Amino acid sequence: MSIQRIIPYFLLIGLPVFFVVHNWNQQFEYIDLKDILPLLFAYISFTIVVFVLLKLLLKDNIRTSIATTALGSTFFFFGALQDFLKTFQFLSIFSHYSVMLPLLTGVVWFMFFRLRKKQDGAARMIRFLALLFAVLLFLEILRLTFTLVSQQKIEVDKHSSQKPTSSTSTFPDIYYIVTDEYSSTPALRERFGYDNSHMDSSLSSLGLQVMGGSRSNYNFTPFSIASTLNMDYLHWLKDSIVKSPEDYNHCMLDIRENKVCEILTTHGYEIRNFSIFDLKGSPTPENESFLPLKTKLITGQTLWERVKKDLGHLLLAGPFEISWLSNDLIYAAGKTTDTLLARTIRETQIQSASPRFVYTHLYLPHPPFYVDRNGHRKDLSTLLREKATDPASAYLDYLPYANNRILELISAIRSPKLRPSVIILLSDHGFRGHGQNGKYDFMNYSAMGWPDSAHIHFKDSMTNVNVFPRLLNDLFDEGIPLHMDSLIRLQDASTGN
Repeated sequence: MSIQRIIPYFLLIGLPVFFVVHNWNQQFEYIDLKDILPLLFAYISFTIVVFVLLKLLLKDNIRTSIATTALGSTFFFFGALQDFLKTFQFLSIFSHYSVMLPLLTGVVWFMFFRLRKKQDGAARMIRFLALLFAVLLFLEILRLTFTLVSQQKIEVDKHSSQKPTSSTSTFPDIYYIVTDEYSSTPALRERFGYDNSHMDSSLSSLGLQVMGGSRSNYNFTPFSIASTLNMDYLHWLKDSIVKSPEDYNHCMLDIRENKVCEILTTHGYEIRNFSIFDLKGSPTPENESFLPLKTKLITGQTLWERVKKDLGHLLLAGPFEISWLSNDLIYAAGKTTDTLLARTIRETQIQSASPRFVYTHLYLPHPPFYVDRNGHRKDLSTLLREKATDPASAYLDYLPYANNRILELISAIRSPKLRPSVIILLSDHGFRGHGQNGKYDFMNYSAMGWPDSAHIHFKDSMTNVNVFPRLLNDLFDEGIPLHMDSLIRLQDASTGN
C-alpha cells in the first residue's frame, strides 16, 4: 500500500491521538493511563464513524479524510479556540456562541463544497495535514516521554529522601458540606415563624456548634463559593449589581483553582470532590458519563461539552424547550444530591493514610422541592405550580426531609474512625424565593464541629469569607488575614433577580 493511500487513515488516528496526548500532557499529574485509554478508544471510534458517514457523500478517501479532519478539529479544539479568543479583548467578541458557531459552520461548509470540486487541491491539502499532525504528534509524544522520565526521577528522589514523619497523621480530615439556600434558624423564625430548633439540637448532640449569627457574603451560589474557597472578596467584579455569564465563568475558574485546596495540598491533604463544581485535578462527579471521571478534564474542551454546559439551559425553557428533556432534567438536581450524598457517606467509611479535604455540595433545601416532609415524591405539575405560586410554603415543607438527609451525613462522619474530623456545615446563602429579600438572603445556616484536640476559634457571627482563614490559621498557623464582614448583593442579568 502506497503512502498516499495510508495518509487518509493516518489522519483518522492522528487527530484524536494528538488531541488526547496534548491534553494529557496539560493534565498529566491528575490523569492516569488507565483513564486515558477508554477515552482514546472512544474518540478514535467517533472519528471513524464520521469518516464512514462522510464517505457516502464525498466518495473518495482523500476528500473524506480532509472533511473528517475539519469537522473533528472543530469538535476537539473548540474549547481551546474559544479560550484563546477570550484572552484578547479585541477578539473576545468572536468567542461568543452567536458569532463563533455561525463562523465555524460557514468555514466547514465552504471547505466541504470546495472539496467536491477540486481533486488536485485536496491531494496537496491532505499531504500538508498529514505532515502537520505528524510533527505535532511527535512533539507531544516527546514531551510526554520527558514528563514520564521526570516523574519517575521525582518519585525516586522523593522515596530516597523521605524521612519517617507523623506530622500529617495528626491532621484531621476536613469535611466542607454546603447546604444550598439554607436559611439560618433566626431567619426562619423571623421571616416565616418557623421553628427549626430541632435541627440545631440534633447537630449539637452530634458535637457541632450552631452559628446562629452566620451570614454569607454573596447571595448567589458560584460567587459565594468562589469567595469562601479563596478566603477573599471577588475583587475582579466590576459591577456589584448585575452579573453576566462571563462573571459566572470567572467564578468557576476561581473555584477550580481555589487557595484552600492549594494550601491543604501542601500539608499533605488529599482532595475529595463530591460537589457540583470542578476542583483542580478533581472534576465534579455530576453528570458522570461512561468514561472515567477524570477524563472530564479533557472532554470539557470539546464542542459538545462546552455547548452543553453553556447553552444547555436553553432546552429547558423558552422557545427552544424540549419538553421531555426539561421534564427529565427538572428532577436531575435531586438525583445529583442523592449521588453526592451517597458518595460522601461511602468516603466516611474509608480509612485513609493521609488526611482528606472532602467538599460536598447538596441541593438541600434548594428548589425544586422534590418530596414532601415525609419523603413522598411530588409530580411534575406540583413542582411547577409550587415554583410559580408559593415557593416559601413548599420550602418549609421540604425542610424536615432536607434536615434528615443532612443529619444522616453528619452522623456518618461522626461515627467512630481512626482519624478525627473537622466539619464545616455552611450554606452558601439564605432562601431567596421569588426575589430579593433584604437581609434574609444572607442569613445562612452554619454549624461547625472539631475534634477535642483542636483549638479552632470560629465566631458565631462571622461571614463565610472568614471561615477557612480561621480554620487554616488555627491548624497550620498560616497567618491568613481576616476580612471585614461585608454583604454584597448581586442581581442576575438574565432574570433580574
